[in-house]
Parts: sequence; C-alpha cells; structure tokens
Amino acid sequence: MLVVNFLPEYCLKELQIKDAVVIVDKGFSSKTNVEALISEELKFIIPLKRNNALIDYTKVEQGNKKDFDGFFKFQERIIWYYTYVVDKEKNLTINLYMDEQLKLEENEDYPNRIETVPEKYNMDGFFRKQHTFGTIAMLDNTMKDAQTVYVNYKSRSQIEEMIDVLKNIIEADSSYMQNEQALETWMFINYITLHWYYKIYQLLVKYELTKKFSPMDFILFLKEIRKVKINTKWYLAEITAKTQKILDKVNIPIT
Repeated sequence: MLVVNFLPEYCLKELQIKDAVVIVDKGFSSKTNVEALISEELKFIIPLKRNNALIDYTKVEQGNKKDFDGFFKFQERIIWYYTYVVDKEKNLTINLYMDEQLKLEENEDYPNRIETVPEKYNMDGFFRKQHTFGTIAMLDNTMKDAQTVYVNYKSRSQIEEMIDVLKNIIEADSSYMQNEQALETWMFINYITLHWYYKIYQLLVKYELTKKFSPMDFILFLKEIRKVKINTKWYLAEITAKTQKILDKVNIPIT
C-alpha cells in the first residue's frame, strides 16, 4: 500500500512496485486525477469532499439503519456503511461510512464555531450540513469489501501516530548527534524502527485486532517486557497475563 499526497506514477516507477493500492489525499479527489490513476491502471482509494456530487446521502438523511448494508467495529467505534457503484465498467465504487461518535462530536463542534467564528459559521450552514456530520465517503476501484477499504484508508492516519510514537515513546524527536556519521546512524536506526512499527500494524490487521489496539498500544505492552541479570546470566522477567495473551494472539514468541 502506498500513501501519497501527489499522483504516484513516478514514485511507483522508482520503487518498482507493480501491485499497489494508492491512497490519495482528499485534496486530490478531482475527476482529472481519478482519470489519471485509471489510465495508469492503478488501484486506489480516495476520500471525497462532503459536497462531492457523486455522494448519495439519501440513506443517511432517511436515518434508518435498516437501509444500510451493515456495520463493523474499528478501534472500539461502530462504523455503519453502505456501498454503491458509480461506474461499473471502471469498477468505481463509493463506500459511505457513518461514525456515530464523530457525528456527535461534529454536532457539538459546529454550534461552538457559530459562537466563536460567526462570520464563517451560522445556523443556515448547520441545517444544510447536519446530515453529513459523521460521514466519510471513499471512491475506490479495488473491488474490496467496505471494511477492508476503511481499514486501508485509516492506515494513512497512522503516519501522525507514528510521528507521535517516535517523539513520545521511542524518544527520537532530537538527535543530539555531533557529526554527520553519527546523524546518519541515528536516522538509520529510526528507519528500522518505522519498519517495525508498520510490521506491528500489519500484524494487528492480519489478526483483526485493529478494533481493539493501535500499534502504539502494542508498543506500550512490549515496553513492559524486560530481562534481568542475576549473577552472570540474563533471565526474562515475569510477563503479565494480559501482555502474554496479546503476544499469543499475534503469534509473537518472546525468548
């Protein structure tokens, strides 16, 4: 999977990747860019702006969850969804998701903005947009189910979480290196760390644990695993039952 903020044909050529799903930034969700991705025969997922004419909010406005295709859980949040085809020949599909928790937050946020920024927000805007609160629509041609598309897209947000991990857990926000060789070594170690971060994320996806844990949660559990030196030998310290249970789920042995 490749997350990009620009059309990726040159990036893919450089990386020599032939089988990829490209996740494009919302700001690039134009007809021209979609056609460019299709012409390059790329699989893609593109979040659409809420005012995009391709989005059909009819079922959301009706408010009857019976009309939705179903729901799934993602990190302890219930995500309702429905899917419809916009271009059968090009395999273009839109998955519309409804996050009730996000909807509640946005229903509270908008009136607060009316009070704090009245020159930009008003009640007319609230009534006009209220049916879109909590929704996200994604255009894709991957032929994957709605939950897989959602999880794939959410992997994009892991970049910000990854930076937070580097700063606050791995404590790699400052190098303190005094020469170029030391700096390159520090950067290489961080590069390896990022690989492990995404390895953990892939394991969580594989064993369907993303609804319960983030990679950061997993790393925090791993930090509690320690070895102690007694006389001249190292021994694995006691692991809590909860940590051991998680390790067993992802099939990671600790030696």
